[in-house]
Amino acid sequence: MKSFRYRLYPTQEQASAIRRTAGCVRYVYNGLLNDYKAQYDAWKAEGMPKDRKPKLKEVTFLKETAPFLAEVDSLALANSKLNLKAAFNNFFGSCKGNRKGNRKGTKMKFPKCHKKGKSKAIYKTNNQNGSIRIEGNTIRLPKIGNVRVNFHRPCVGAIRSVCVEAAKDGRFYVSILTDCPMEGMKNHVSLNNLNIVGLDMSYSKFCVDSDSSVEDDTKPKYVRWYRSAERKRRRLARRMSKKVKGSSNREKARRRLAAFDAHTANRRKDFCHKMSHHYATHYDAIVLEDINMHDLAKRHMKGHGKSVCDLGFGMFKQFLSYKCERYDTLLVYADKWFPSSKTCMHCGEKNSLLELSDREWVCPHCGAVIDRDYNAACNLRDYLVKIIDTAGTAEIHACGDETSTLRSRARQALSAKQEAPSFRWG
Repeated sequence: MKSFRYRLYPTQEQASAIRRTAGCVRYVYNGLLNDYKAQYDAWKAEGMPKDRKPKLKEVTFLKETAPFLAEVDSLALANSKLNLKAAFNNFFGSCKGNRKGNRKGTKMKFPKCHKKGKSKAIYKTNNQNGSIRIEGNTIRLPKIGNVRVNFHRPCVGAIRSVCVEAAKDGRFYVSILTDCPMEGMKNHVSLNNLNIVGLDMSYSKFCVDSDSSVEDDTKPKYVRWYRSAERKRRRLARRMSKKVKGSSNREKARRRLAAFDAHTANRRKDFCHKMSHHYATHYDAIVLEDINMHDLAKRHMKGHGKSVCDLGFGMFKQFLSYKCERYDTLLVYADKWFPSSKTCMHCGEKNSLLELSDREWVCPHCGAVIDRDYNAACNLRDYLVKIIDTAGTAEIHACGDETSTLRSRARQALSAKQEAPSFRWG
């Protein structure tokens, strides 16, 4: 599956209908959540009997007291209930320690009500019997009609669902999820001939790879987007705060600030897309550290949380995961306790006295002058090279049969070592 995001240009009536649908979705989410809380409080007061546990009710429960819900797309309201159910599964799963996803150990909070103005005005609807279809330069949405779209790139594949969003800066977007065939499959020869690169996160250069000694002009240059725009953003926020609440001038100032924030976020997202595409297409295998960016910004890097969030390395890892799967690139996550920075890439000696402020250090064993980030990238590259060497050679043919692809052969090679790395495909 692949998603395509385009900008919408609705009429005033269509824009009002989109906002109304997003408001009804928020109403259903909050209504079902409040009803579940009431059920839980009554169940707890009764002594928590096992035969009467609280359950999420259907959307029809709210339609009896809110007839305006019948005016919007029913599938959008049904998806709102599914979102609430997923939020409860994440919460209870994190309490029991069996939550799915990359952040399994993260404790999730109890679902909260969505507040107008703070939460996103967005809703999802599914395609049933051609209810969503592209007609020329428009897309037909249920209960909305044909809405003009800027198709800056072709939409490939059969449409499964769409997400319609009314952004805070007054713009409208649609994300189309389609069934799209795989593309850009590579023809690998053997595991020993893979073009492997190790990537280490860096605050000054975004990331340092093991091929940093080779200058590559195809990679985009890293810029601290939020830091460079912080002064102008402060000025726009100050102008908005001086306007009278509820006035038209305050709404105009709010939209200027929202548009500026969206522009900063789009610059960061564009950079992450270009960087992930570069590494996914230029290399056969990529090795990263399994770093939890959420914990890194909140706990470990006190005073540097803004720099961690401005870096966008978590977004880069997310983009890299699905692009590696699309272009048949092997993506390996080394253990987060792997001493990539403290181990000398020349002799393998570990420097346990290395501090975070030491950007360059001298190996006490061989005396080599080592750059911290480049040393970590080389050690991450060798992390996979050593595993392949110990597993032997296995030929890899063209990607057609599942038993002869890089994915199956790499699994066989990695399974030969007891302490295999965290291996992921997308």
